[in-house]
Amino acid sequence: MTATMNGKPRKQLSDELARLEAQLDRHDTILDALSEGLTGAVTDAAKDGTRMAVKDAVVEILTDPTLRAALYAASAPPAGPKRESVWDRLKAKVRAAADTAKLKMSAVGTVIRGWVGAARAKAAGVGAAARVAWRLKMVALVAVGVGAVVAGVAYVAGHGVAAALSGVGATVTAVVVQAGLWVRRAARKLALA
Repeated sequence: MTATMNGKPRKQLSDELARLEAQLDRHDTILDALSEGLTGAVTDAAKDGTRMAVKDAVVEILTDPTLRAALYAASAPPAGPKRESVWDRLKAKVRAAADTAKLKMSAVGTVIRGWVGAARAKAAGVGAAARVAWRLKMVALVAVGVGAVVAGVAYVAGHGVAAALSGVGATVTAVVVQAGLWVRRAARKLALA
């Protein structure tokens, strides 16, 4: 039974409830469809985001030299006792022999330098004596000449003249030696003053 109001049929509460239930069912179906779609969309977005993040991380690792070095160091085999190759052992032995030879040659060089220094010192001493002798050559030549003349005169003149010449020669020699010693002492005193 439907009542009318102003010529229009009046809606019944049961009809209204049925209509609202139908709408609720429709909304429920829409929400279920949205829920399933949203779950799929979130799953797809998560997959795509993860894939992009992994791709970016791999690209970063491969292009960043610092990260590559750290990754290489972390994946390197543990350091242990390394077995040397024959070539490495040979090189080490040659290097050790060269070092030993270098030390021995250095010692030989030191000895030779000592010998050369001693020879130089001796040569300098001989050279100094030769220089002194060269400077005294005029004195020696004059002395030999005077001695030869006096010897000739003494030989020709006889014993008395020879004795007199010997006495004069000894006196002159003594005076010259004393004068030389006096000049040497005077030169040393002047050099110290």
